[in-house]
Amino acid sequence: MEFEVVKAGEREGAAFLNPDDASSQGLFDGTVIVFEDPTTGNFGAAPVYTDKRIDKGKIHIDSTLVESCGLDEGFSVKVEKYKGRIHPVRELVIGIEPLGDQKPEEVFKVAQERRSELKKLLDRRVIFKKMKIRWKDLNVNISIEATKPDLTGRELAIVNWAEMEKAEIVPIGPAMPFNAILLIDISGSMSTKDMEVTNIAPAREGIVSLLTSEDVASFLARFEEGEAVRRRHGAAFAALLYLAEKVGRGYGERVSIITYHDEAEILKFNEKNYFDAASGNIEEVADVIIKKVAYATGGYTNFSDALRKALTLLRNEFKDTNTMIVFLSDGFPQGTDNEESVRNIVEKE
Repeated sequence: MEFEVVKAGEREGAAFLNPDDASSQGLFDGTVIVFEDPTTGNFGAAPVYTDKRIDKGKIHIDSTLVESCGLDEGFSVKVEKYKGRIHPVRELVIGIEPLGDQKPEEVFKVAQERRSELKKLLDRRVIFKKMKIRWKDLNVNISIEATKPDLTGRELAIVNWAEMEKAEIVPIGPAMPFNAILLIDISGSMSTKDMEVTNIAPAREGIVSLLTSEDVASFLARFEEGEAVRRRHGAAFAALLYLAEKVGRGYGERVSIITYHDEAEILKFNEKNYFDAASGNIEEVADVIIKKVAYATGGYTNFSDALRKALTLLRNEFKDTNTMIVFLSDGFPQGTDNEESVRNIVEKE
């Protein structure tokens, strides 16, 4: 069953449901649940308690936990009872990652000095490996780097600070900025209307929060739950969401987009071969993506030409930078292109 997320404020990592909803799911006070965004796969875990003041169909979750799981108010999550064993933690390695422009070593020193606050934040928490928790007073993320016993996958554990044998704090550098080159297929087959729209609301909200033009609204209107859209419309949606995420990261990263069919084209943004996430011109970029991806289509699928143009960008606009290349296609090389040609480019370059 899915529930709408409501931020509950500082609630020591707990979640709350209406008694009727809890009963229908076989949940009792203190039962540990797993909640998951079906669109992104982001998940969290928490002990759940009942509260008659909560509306049916909604789940109130500790605000820090919501944010650390990549969720937000209004998101829909699947909720189910955790069926595995909850391990008691004997040893814990806690990562401290600054979220602002603080130096990791300085933040680490302050965290050591305020260890009692960290203890209070984590004690009695249900945790999983690589889980992140926002420590607002210090403007850092706390991450569960390692435990004894070791946790894998979605195994859960509970922190009982008084019974732990060892707790270590380690500094972690801020997330590394990276540029990206998106290679998007707009060949004839991408006009096929067979992509079913499911669990679209959270992703659509991520775009709407930054893009408010009528053209974007008109484009997004076709993404109705349960309906089918063309593959190229799905590709354009993915590109818009990716750019919105880049802007949200706030690192001023660059993104290039190459569309390809019989031949490849590097899309221009203000006469440049890339979009600078710090420029603030995302509405103009969205207009280009909708016109050149959602409403354009070609013939065959020329991977090789797309790769060659991506390599040109790597040597020029993205020289000596961390850059990711993302391929989006529904098929294989066609027409004048073939798999051997693609393989040769990848192996030689």
